[in-house]
Amino acid sequence: MITWRRRPLQGVASDPDPATDARGEVEQRMALVIDGAELGFWDWDYPTGKHHVNQRWLDMLGLQTEDLDHYVGDWDNRIHPDDRAIVRPVINAHIVSGQPYVVEFRMRHKQGHWVWIQGSGGVVEHDKITGAPLRLCGTHQNITARKASEKNLQITYQIINQSGFVVLEWSAETGLPVVFATDNIESLTGYTARQLLETPLGFLDLIHADDSKTFERELREMSGQADDAQDIVHLPYRIVCANGRIKWIQDRKVVIRNDLGQITGYQGLITDITDRLQYEQRLLEAKQQAERATRVKSEFLANMSHEIRTPMNAIVGLVELCLNGSIDARQRNYLERVQTASRALMALMALIDDILDLSKLEAGKMQLEPTPFVLDELLDQVLSTLEELSKRKGLCLIRPVSDSGVRAVIGDPQRLRQVLTNLIGNAVKFTERGEIRVELAELARDERQLRLQFSISDTGIGMTDEQQSRLFQAFSQGDNSITRNYGGTGLGLVISKQLIEQMGGSISVSSQHGIGSTFSFRVTLGVADVDDIRLSRERQHSGFDTRQLQHIRGARILLVEDNEVNRLVATELLEQVQLLVETAEHGQAALDKLQNNHYDCVLMDVQMPVLDGYQTTRRLRELRHCRSLPVIAMTANVFSDDRARCTQAGMNDFIGKPILPQTLYATLLKWISPKTSTPQVPQPPHPSLMATAVSLPCLYGIDNAKGLQHTAGNTSIYNKVLLKFAENHASSMNEIETALAHGDLKNAKRLIHTLKGLAASLGAPLLHGQLQRIDDRLADAADGGKRADGLDVLLKNTAQEMEKIIASIQTTLTIADNRADRPAIASAESLSPKRIEQQLQDLLVKLRSFDSDADRAIEAILADIDDPDMVARLQPVEKQIAHYQFIDAANDLQRLLAQSNH
Repeated sequence: MITWRRRPLQGVASDPDPATDARGEVEQRMALVIDGAELGFWDWDYPTGKHHVNQRWLDMLGLQTEDLDHYVGDWDNRIHPDDRAIVRPVINAHIVSGQPYVVEFRMRHKQGHWVWIQGSGGVVEHDKITGAPLRLCGTHQNITARKASEKNLQITYQIINQSGFVVLEWSAETGLPVVFATDNIESLTGYTARQLLETPLGFLDLIHADDSKTFERELREMSGQADDAQDIVHLPYRIVCANGRIKWIQDRKVVIRNDLGQITGYQGLITDITDRLQYEQRLLEAKQQAERATRVKSEFLANMSHEIRTPMNAIVGLVELCLNGSIDARQRNYLERVQTASRALMALMALIDDILDLSKLEAGKMQLEPTPFVLDELLDQVLSTLEELSKRKGLCLIRPVSDSGVRAVIGDPQRLRQVLTNLIGNAVKFTERGEIRVELAELARDERQLRLQFSISDTGIGMTDEQQSRLFQAFSQGDNSITRNYGGTGLGLVISKQLIEQMGGSISVSSQHGIGSTFSFRVTLGVADVDDIRLSRERQHSGFDTRQLQHIRGARILLVEDNEVNRLVATELLEQVQLLVETAEHGQAALDKLQNNHYDCVLMDVQMPVLDGYQTTRRLRELRHCRSLPVIAMTANVFSDDRARCTQAGMNDFIGKPILPQTLYATLLKWISPKTSTPQVPQPPHPSLMATAVSLPCLYGIDNAKGLQHTAGNTSIYNKVLLKFAENHASSMNEIETALAHGDLKNAKRLIHTLKGLAASLGAPLLHGQLQRIDDRLADAADGGKRADGLDVLLKNTAQEMEKIIASIQTTLTIADNRADRPAIASAESLSPKRIEQQLQDLLVKLRSFDSDADRAIEAILADIDDPDMVARLQPVEKQIAHYQFIDAANDLQRLLAQSNH
């Protein structure tokens, strides 16, 4: 056993060795080698305890020679206390056995930190008589950096084992044997790393049988393309664990190559994505379910609103008529109760409209429609509407003082009107005495934009801070007492806030309980020119200036359209501007005509039987004389993908359905080369004659104004189109249901696509919306591979709407046609201002006597008036009569007559 001490140890001295000189020379040479290897060298005289070291040994510990006492005890004291128990037994064992040793331990540096040392050595000289050790020599090597790397590697390994990633190395041999795996492979596969490394089980054996071929194909294809630094990323695949459980895996690896560039294996990471995929699937299903619920809710509310509103308007009007007649007290009591109940139902209709708006906003489907308008006119209309209500309550409604003349702006006037009506209406509702003040201020203006602030102040009930904090929450008001006393749901403010934010603005409120409130909101609007607005209104009234088309008159147009109604509309519009039109019902018929005829342009429907527009265009481009022929697509699919598909097929341009005459004419001007000589084409009648050739009776489900936009204001063409629609499409919904019953989804979608475009062209918004919902449901069903929920009810409702529209067209327009066939007795007197004034006076008498014939009278008057301004002024009166608001209609008509006499 070694005894560590500072003083020399007693021992048996040995005689000098005759070979000492030779050994000294060898030791000098060894010292040179050790210095060159940057190793610390020590020499321990075992009997005396003296301990000698070289300079490198000192440098490792930051020491100088004078820092040592040159005894082995000094060396022992510099070893870390925890490591002495390791070092001493190793050296003792060496002395006993004579086997070389290597041991790692820490020694204190002069600056106080610990240096990791790898020490090795052995007895180099023994006593010749006793065999006792006389001298030990060895080396120190600084391994601090290596130890730090090992520690970092160990930490990294622990992190990997605790993470969801498994590090693997595969051999490129058959079956992809695993040659390295981190320990967490067991938690992923159920097999330990040892099992995978020491058994014939290859990684390919773990892959699910249905995914293994795909995995191998991807590996071959990507290995051939990948360089050493490029990742190989597989599509998610399944593995079968040791317990039979199936897991989804994400795999990313790189190739390993030998010196010849051959692939010898792969290194990479795999991770379990089973939970993530299941979560994503649940999230997708929840999203689809939420979207379906939102759509069903909106459809239900829209249908309920429509079904209730129509009879309620009649009930309200008839009750008002009865209350103004001669009835006894008991009847009056009953009718007043009905009137009170009907007002509650009308409030319910307003609530439904608010919920529909809120649903659109929450779904991100509320789109603003920017258009030029005069802000001061809009504000005046809103204030005029609410002025009567404020007067009845004895309130003073103070208008803003105009400080900058007429403001012509670009924005969505309907949505701005909605916000102003809600905020000013709330101020009137919650104010019992005092005033409501509306203020408008310009905050900033440049050439393109105008920043405005609206403020609505009242002297009403005001709000506490707590009430204000809940103000912009759906279905929330200040407290329950407000709802009981004033009614409402609080939705209006929520909708207003979101609309304002869509306009790039913000809303704020300041209020004192019992004193009043001020709502302020800021919006940014575009700057328009007043003359532009005037010209825009003139264009809307007069239609497209066809004089621009004089340079292409006589051009030959091939119209390819499978629907007869659409062909009729397009043909009439084209011939009206003196273009020569030939038609084809499908793509093959068009190609037959193109073989032997010359055309200046082709208008191509996209969805057609036999041969669709895409295929037709590709084939006509193969004809030498058609390679540069302008082909313009006509389709209701107006998304960017549809436009790209048209371009790829070889089409030159794109017109969305329903087709607006202005768009059609402008597109033709763009693509048809001007004519040097114009052939004789029959001149169409003057536009003013066409516009008044046929009157426009009221039709169920049809908005005449919207429909006329698609016939350039030509009522004669419009009536023909309506009659042709009723004639050709009475059985279309049956055809759709039959196609669906036989599983012919493609044909059903084509029929719906056609009907949807026609409904938009005719101006049938409810029918168009129902068809759009059917189209959406079929798209959802195609994605899910099953019949759409609620489709049968939607088809039934749409069929009923179609029947009502067609019945109205067939009944009303047939009567109108018969009336038009009679000899017209039109004199200058019948259209004179004096005659019109007399008719309006007669109408006023009917309104004051609650004569139900007033609706027919206003229709006849509007049909006889040529002055667009007068028509526009009478249209609000017509709308009031339609809603049985005879008192309001009489008052407005009285004011209109008084203005006309001044």
